Amino acid sequence: MTEKELRKLKRHELLELMLALRSELDEALAENARLTEKLETLETTQIQTAVETAVETTIEKVLGKIEQAVQRAWGTPPQGAGALEIEKEKPASK
Repeated sequence: MTEKELRKLKRHELLELMLALRSELDEALAENARLTEKLETLETTQIQTAVETAVETTIEKVLGKIEQAVQRAWGTPPQGAGALEIEKEKPASK
């Protein structure tokens, strides 16, 4: 709507237009809040996944170093000991 058209509107029409614009603004703000919350949740999930992966990798490296140290100290792993492994825990279902 052009400025000229706005100037021709009556007070009642202007108030209706303002109310409609306010309603659109409120909807946009609510959508923004929902999307912001969703983004924060996704970022938190991604960070948790990255940390879990880094921890698993570190544990695997440490276990490998321990196994190498045992093999160097004893020549071979003790009978029945086998390779050192760690069982990954499955996340609990919600």
